Amino acid sequence: MFAHVSAGPATAKLSRDNVLPTHTSGMSAILVWTLVTVLLTAGLIGTMVPGLPGIGLILAGITVYAMTTKFTTITMATLAVMAVVAAAALLMHYYASALGARAAGGGRLATTGAVIGALGGLLMIGPLGLLAGSFVGALAGAVLDGRRLTAAPRIALAAVVGAVGGLLVQFVIGAGLILAFVLALLA
Repeated sequence: MFAHVSAGPATAKLSRDNVLPTHTSGMSAILVWTLVTVLLTAGLIGTMVPGLPGIGLILAGITVYAMTTKFTTITMATLAVMAVVAAAALLMHYYASALGARAAGGGRLATTGAVIGALGGLLMIGPLGLLAGSFVGALAGAVLDGRRLTAAPRIALAAVVGAVGGLLVQFVIGAGLILAFVLALLA
């Protein structure tokens, strides 16, 4: 799987037998694969742990590989498409709590409160702050929107469900990016 070391002139050809350029030494290939594997693994874990840049780490791992192979296997166009998909996953992650609050009947202040609460909670408390902040922000927004005190907790809970749904979507998209990367290597 790793590039072989040759005594002849260096070339940048790729084949199915070596997925890094032939001018890459065995030790360099091991370092590159180790870095790529660590970034992809940490990224996939990070998609489920609020506060870790999961999708960003996955994209960084793919980018490291693409740059190392001079965009031979993973082209600039492929990387650009993956970056757009990654950006969409990030947006979905941050707005999922607002979508949940809106689905439960929350108004403009409840959805805004869910987003601000999620970001503020994440910054102040850490990973669990995303969920707690979504709840508190949506609850405060729902009350300020004039919702009854019996409806506000339901809206806030829907914001938390939306945030968890956003994490799941981000995980699926992250796994899809890794799968597309592996399939591109095998092609």
